[in-house]
Amino acid sequence: MVEKVNQEEKDLIYLDKSIISDGFIRIYSNEDKLDYDISILEKKNYEVIVIDGEFITTKMELMFDLEQKLKFPDYFGRNYDALIDCLIDYEIPNDRAVIVFRHLNNLDKEHITTLLDIFSNFSRSRIASDERFLTLVQVKDRNFELSKPIGAVNFYLKNHMEN
Repeated sequence: MVEKVNQEEKDLIYLDKSIISDGFIRIYSNEDKLDYDISILEKKNYEVIVIDGEFITTKMELMFDLEQKLKFPDYFGRNYDALIDCLIDYEIPNDRAVIVFRHLNNLDKEHITTLLDIFSNFSRSRIASDERFLTLVQVKDRNFELSKPIGAVNFYLKNHMEN
């Protein structure tokens, strides 16, 4: 007799693997879907780091929030090169973490692209040592998409899960 597996049980097995196969990043417009996925990742012992982008309009504001939430050292230079440098030494809590950018609508797409490229590369560098670092991004626009590839393997990101 085949047991029927409910959706949550499937998600507990496959959600993080699915996000990893998408380049370690997933884009959402539906906050309920984002909250559901976060709850699944929490059940899988992922540390959840939330950055509310509602009022982030500049790279400096973004860097300040990253510095605070990721507990970077005082010498953090608040630029993309410094972010890369600090991520090299960053210890992923419990070897499983997810950074959630909520309301990342007010930041220029060029900055979003650079940010996600950095996190995709960071995540890929850690997966070989069985450390998982995922990035979830929530935006208002259901048709949000980035025109430049993310990561060295040319992931083009758009919200394809909710269409």
